[in-house]
Amino acid sequence: MIKAIEKTDLTESFQERGLRAKTASETDALEHVSELLGHANTQTTRSIYRRKPTTVSPLFKSKKS
Repeated sequence: MIKAIEKTDLTESFQERGLRAKTASETDALEHVSELLGHANTQTTRSIYRRKPTTVSPLFKSKKS
């Protein structure tokens, strides 16, 4: 990592394993990510690597007082 920082414009170190999680979280299509990471099924990708929050809608509209 030190050599990479010295040879490039990187300013801080990171763990290479974090790249897998970032790739999984930043790529939209779950099937594509699963294939990129070499997983047999999307469940592995979803449960371990997907860190992107999911936006949900409320089941019921709240009543205003």
